[in-house]
Amino acid sequence: MQGLFEAVARDTLAIYAREKASRPLTNDPVEDLRRAWDLHIAFGLAHPDAFALLFSAPSTAAYKPVIREGVALLRALVARVAEAGRLRVDVAHATNLIHAAGTGVQLTLAATPAEERDPRLSETIFEAILAAHHRSRLA
Repeated sequence: MQGLFEAVARDTLAIYAREKASRPLTNDPVEDLRRAWDLHIAFGLAHPDAFALLFSAPSTAAYKPVIREGVALLRALVARVAEAGRLRVDVAHATNLIHAAGTGVQLTLAATPAEERDPRLSETIFEAILAAHHRSRLA
């Protein structure tokens, strides 16, 4: 039965990653990154069990290819921000930070009853990341 749960979770994340990859980009790489963050949080809230299994299961080795695909998409978005001269840290560090923060926010929101969730949490964390690592204007 555990194998079935893992397969469903893996397939759910793979569908999400394909949807995320097919979204058209705009001329604003920071806005694209924000849209990807919002999509990530919305996905996790729509599929909390799959998300929790993928990111907190003891056997994450089964999910690594799909998780790597998602992180690669994130890295590409962060690289666009860097190419626009709007990133103060290296792409790898920013990618890891955003990935860790997004996963943490998602797990926190999923573990909190809907009526008790702070609707500002996701936006506040994302804005804090931007303030710490992003240049508001082109250099």
